[in-house]
Amino acid sequence: MLSFRVLADARRAACSSAAGAASTLALAAAGLAAIGWALLDPRFRNAEGFLGSAACVPLAVGCALVAAACAGAGPLRPAVAWFAAGVIGQAVALQLVEAGRPVR
Repeated sequence: MLSFRVLADARRAACSSAAGAASTLALAAAGLAAIGWALLDPRFRNAEGFLGSAACVPLAVGCALVAAACAGAGPLRPAVAWFAAGVIGQAVALQLVEAGRPVR
């Protein structure tokens, strides 16, 4: 069984290298950029100024990238990768569903 000490040592070793820290920083920056793009771009707003359904995918991608940055190269990396794939897949599936007023 993994103890918290082993997890902390693995995390420290993964981020101690310059490449590990740079990739973590790049993932976090890309995630925050995707979230900012979804929140600030007027293409993702409806006529009343609220976020539309098209903002779902960039927000999901941004959250997945931030989660991947938090996991880094530690032991939770495979789980976070599957989580990111699931979140992005759900967002894309949500875009494919045609429900609402136009459906008869």
